[in-house]
Amino acid sequence: MEENKPANRLFIAIDLSEAIQTLVARRLPELRDIRWVAPERLHLTLAFIGELKEEQMQPLDTALSDIAFQPFELELNRVGTFSHGTLWIGCEPCDPLVELRSKIREALKLLNITLDPRPYQPHITLAYNKEPLAEHTIAQLDAELLPEPIEMVVDQFALKNSILNNGNAPIHQVIRLYNAAN
Repeated sequence: MEENKPANRLFIAIDLSEAIQTLVARRLPELRDIRWVAPERLHLTLAFIGELKEEQMQPLDTALSDIAFQPFELELNRVGTFSHGTLWIGCEPCDPLVELRSKIREALKLLNITLDPRPYQPHITLAYNKEPLAEHTIAQLDAELLPEPIEMVVDQFALKNSILNNGNAPIHQVIRLYNAAN
């Protein structure tokens, strides 16, 4: 690998449409100490790959291209946090989402790519806070961010690279989009 070339931090995700990005951005309240994720970086991660050698990129692309799935709907219907102060909106792991993620994980396993063993909780990270958020703040955010569920159609997923940016938010570069069968 070249000295000056940034390392790949690859992941596979479902991006939000611009309309949903705009809708979420309009609903973000002004809260002190919370660092909001820029709307164009909002995504639902299906698998984190991390660094991958250049010679593994073509087999990865081929494996992901071979994944067949039908378009399906997701309903973003809940707000939650992880204990370290990460705020997210998410959905129930519906059958089509679980099936797509399973196909992706199987393809990655066949390429000997190590996967995160933790149970899957489909979510879109919205913000970071230094401290865990209080229950009343979470309830307020739930009311403001999801006064009604947000419905979205999933008809593609993306292979992306997260490029570290000198202490700023990482840049998420789309390497390739993989479309649903029609």
